[in-house]
Amino acid sequence: MGLSERVRRIVGDLRRDSTRGDSDDTQRQVDLCRIMWWMRHLVLIGANAVAVGAGWDAGERWLLLAALAIDVTNHRVAATRPGLIGHVITADTMVLIGLSWLGLSFPVVLVLAVAMLAWAATFRPLAAIAAYVGALAAAWTAFARGSGVRPLSAMVGFALLGTIFIIRMIRLNMGARRAAEREHIVAKGVDAIIWEAIPGGSGALKVSPAAQRLLGYRAVDFEAPGFAMGLVHPDDVPIAEQTWTGRAPNDSAEFRLLRNDGEYRWFENRTSLVGRNAGGEHLVVGVLTDRTDQLLNERNALTLGHLMASSPIGQIMLCRRDDTPTIEALNPASRGVLGIDGDAVGEPFVAQVLDRLAQPLLDLIGYEGAGEPVEILGADGRIYQATGRHVDESSCSIDFLDVTERVEHGHRLHRQARQDELTGLLNRRGLLELLERQTQGDVAPAALLLLDLDDFKEVNDSLGHATGDLVLRHVGERISACIGEGDAAARLGGDEYAVLLRDVTSDGAIERGRRLWELLNEPVDIGELRLRVHASVGVATFPDDAGDAEELIRRADVAMYTAKNGGRGVVRYDAAADPFDRDRLALAADLEDAIGRNDLVLHHQPVIDAATGRLIGTEALVRWQHPRLGLVPPIQFIELAEVSGLIRPLTRWVVRQALADLTVLDGSVATRCKVSVNLSVRNLYEHDLIEWFAATLAEFAIDPSQLVVEITESMIMDDPIVAIDALAGLRQLGVRTWIDDFGTGHSSFARLRSLPVDGVKIDRSFVGGATDSVSDRIVLRSLIELVGSLGLTSIAEGVEDARQLELLRSLNCDYAQGYHIARPMPLEQLCAHLRADEAGRAA
Repeated sequence: MGLSERVRRIVGDLRRDSTRGDSDDTQRQVDLCRIMWWMRHLVLIGANAVAVGAGWDAGERWLLLAALAIDVTNHRVAATRPGLIGHVITADTMVLIGLSWLGLSFPVVLVLAVAMLAWAATFRPLAAIAAYVGALAAAWTAFARGSGVRPLSAMVGFALLGTIFIIRMIRLNMGARRAAEREHIVAKGVDAIIWEAIPGGSGALKVSPAAQRLLGYRAVDFEAPGFAMGLVHPDDVPIAEQTWTGRAPNDSAEFRLLRNDGEYRWFENRTSLVGRNAGGEHLVVGVLTDRTDQLLNERNALTLGHLMASSPIGQIMLCRRDDTPTIEALNPASRGVLGIDGDAVGEPFVAQVLDRLAQPLLDLIGYEGAGEPVEILGADGRIYQATGRHVDESSCSIDFLDVTERVEHGHRLHRQARQDELTGLLNRRGLLELLERQTQGDVAPAALLLLDLDDFKEVNDSLGHATGDLVLRHVGERISACIGEGDAAARLGGDEYAVLLRDVTSDGAIERGRRLWELLNEPVDIGELRLRVHASVGVATFPDDAGDAEELIRRADVAMYTAKNGGRGVVRYDAAADPFDRDRLALAADLEDAIGRNDLVLHHQPVIDAATGRLIGTEALVRWQHPRLGLVPPIQFIELAEVSGLIRPLTRWVVRQALADLTVLDGSVATRCKVSVNLSVRNLYEHDLIEWFAATLAEFAIDPSQLVVEITESMIMDDPIVAIDALAGLRQLGVRTWIDDFGTGHSSFARLRSLPVDGVKIDRSFVGGATDSVSDRIVLRSLIELVGSLGLTSIAEGVEDARQLELLRSLNCDYAQGYHIARPMPLEQLCAHLRADEAGRAA
């Protein structure tokens, strides 16, 4: 655009009094400033020429030359030092007033004043007003003191027109400033760096304040030559040069820029040509946008897409369209789960899956949140865990995790925990769970048959345990072959079996029991041997004889022992023949109350080191002084507790009281003394036995090694797996374990070697005759030596005289116990006994 065109546009805008407050106002302001400067220069140059040509006096010519020199100087200062604009206006005003005072002609002063008004109006309003006042003062000074033509109308016209002109110029100035302010606000608010430069220039002309926020550098830093290119990553310099320097305008590129914290960030640079500046040079405007996070997300999405495609976990995205779930996306692994062939994207979900899968999965996806995982059988025959997740109001995803191995492993563990290892039948736990389900709610009648093999111990003793195990397996196979569909068979331990008959009457149960008894009595061929095994069968029915699982087992057990004792083969439970008569039932109720009221008493029988005679511990023995019946023998109420289900609270009372008594002992005895308690076979089946022992030991702050648990040899043989698990758990706690009454059962020394025990209590029958019989002494010596060779502690029971104790010492038996050493005694008497023993040893 030429100079004349710019002048016409400015004059037209001023005539229309139009300012839009945009970038055109700013450009017009710059153009006007340049025009007014050159108009001033031309007026002064022309005045100097006229003065020389017209022969003005020397004084006025010197004033004109001084005015021209000052005008050029001011122009130069204003162009190079924008910060001194206010001082330039003040100096210019004072010079014009001075020149008027010195006699500069009125027309020249008037023209200079008008030019100064137009120039000053391009700056701040206060500066424009100050320049206006100065121009008026200079004009009036020249009018008053000048010579030559001085029309008053010219002065008045200058004042009026100057006022109108300055007002309009101020408005133009304010419009330009509003445009600059809006441009600054936009540049500051946009999360991008806006820059302006001349293509091929050495630095940026302008950079938005966002540079400080996004890169950490000030906007003025970018004006330095080469600063911007110095931030570009070395690998990205070739592409950045094309757009950053403006050599390839109207284009975009991505490259990395170094932030002041040392991190490279990806930026997208978009450039465009916006026109030319006042010097005619092209102007390029660029926008730098930080794309690091967006690129990272895109790459992550691409990576996740690859992972989803190669993932063994089936994944499917569903979108609800017209209330019908539609497949939005799926990976290859999901096709085998759902039985989908090819790409089913965009197709209805229900139509693509098998009917047996559709409804569980539709129930799973509620489009409202994560649903509970469900297990489904996939179209490929494998088991999957389907988990739904909410994506948005109309979308959800489903993951299919293959859990076939985990489920099958769980089923195997479930079967193993409830299955007898030898026969493959249910074990006691499995039968009990089955009975509990059978006896709960409104169910059909059932019957429980309890079977026990007669004289099976002789098979083990005569032919060995390997043959005995074969017999037990054959019996299990015969029982399984005899029962019908829906019935269940179990081996409870040792040579005891059970059969659950469902939906059967009492008479039908007796008939089935007889057929089973006859089948079991048939010969069993074991290799070349033919054995005949006899059994006793007890029958109890639900709900006629018992109302729950425990009671049904107990009453079938009563019937079985009745059959065994009477040699009657098959016996149904008869309440009249139940040894638990009213008196015994009343006694059981009294025992339960005694346990609850803490009315029992614990006696302690000392156990000594056979070599030194020093006390090493005691055996805790429970006593019951009945308020009406007097002292009830332990064997009577312990057996009662066994069959009545009170053995659990009774045993726990004994253990707690024994530990409490142990804390009462004084001195060194308290730290070295052990206390042993006896466990029943029924205690071994308590699922929380080990946890309860651990909590009780912690409650009394007793070292676990000071507690000894005794379990009889026959209990171990009844159910070796359960017994070994219980003993191993106790041993892991640090509790010591002893086998009680060793030698009276039918275990072998080979089995003893594999048991997790610490000691063996040799039965009194081996001790009593050893002092008088050479053969008994040899057997006793062999037992003690064998126990010692296995690394176990030997404890002899039933020491009745000094000769027996001396013999045990000579045979290197570790510990001894018996009436010769001390009888069971209350805690107070035990404390006195210990004090006397300690005093005697000290003396």
